[in-house]
Amino acid sequence: MRQAILGILALFVTAMIAPASAVACGDKNIDMSRGVRFQRANAVRPATVLLQLGSVSDAKSLNRLKSNLVRVGHEVEVAGDAPTLQQMLRLKAYDLVIVPIQEAASLAALLTTTDTQSLVIPMVSGRESSDLERARTAYPFVLTLPGRAKDQILIISAAISSR
Repeated sequence: MRQAILGILALFVTAMIAPASAVACGDKNIDMSRGVRFQRANAVRPATVLLQLGSVSDAKSLNRLKSNLVRVGHEVEVAGDAPTLQQMLRLKAYDLVIVPIQEAASLAALLTTTDTQSLVIPMVSGRESSDLERARTAYPFVLTLPGRAKDQILIISAAISSR
């Protein structure tokens, strides 16, 4: 009986000390610490995010971005167009405003004339390399849609920590 208890205790201690990876099919390993839910533990702080739907945006990618941001602990609100976005900015302070690249410059100019401290992050379609290069030279943080969830969460976290 004593040996069985010691064996179970040794198995438990080994399981607690083992690295955060699990053996998958055959010889492959699954890294258990890189998912979107794991990023919640690494989130800088919960932020209020205003997300504008663009006319050329991929709705499925935007819904995935919104759900990933909510999953890691951010408060996300969605504006359908530019007038709605401006009205929402007048009513509430947001940490980040994510807009299509076509409207980022005008929104940044509008925010400099107001007292809001919101950071503008442009969204660029991953298929349009000219817009992506132009956005990367003009803005410190750029989101590409569609994109990997982990990369998008890391960009948002870096933007929040830069404020």
